Amino acid sequence: MIPSMWDIMKGTHYKPFLEHFRIAAGLAEGRHRGAKWNDGDFYKWMEGVCAMLAFKLDTEWEQRLDEIIEVIGKPTRGRLRAHSRLDWGAQWRSKRETVFRSLCL
Repeated sequence: MIPSMWDIMKGTHYKPFLEHFRIAAGLAEGRHRGAKWNDGDFYKWMEGVCAMLAFKLDTEWEQRLDEIIEVIGKPTRGRLRAHSRLDWGAQWRSKRETVFRSLCL
């Protein structure tokens, strides 16, 4: 299930899940489209990857997750985005990274 969902979520054809965060970070051009809860669905998928890694270490998935977290944590105009449509203050960065890292260890 995780690889199948990744095929959908990494692309831009069906719904731009990861691409929304890339756009918010200034790494790609575009606008937000699709349902408002797409970011939440992407976070839940990431949680599934973390759960999988807790039971079976896979360096490819671990590296992929690290790259995704780096995109989500990119500063944008002095602020960070935890949701591609909303600005969050910089104080959330360390908390968010700590939560993601702790889920994956």
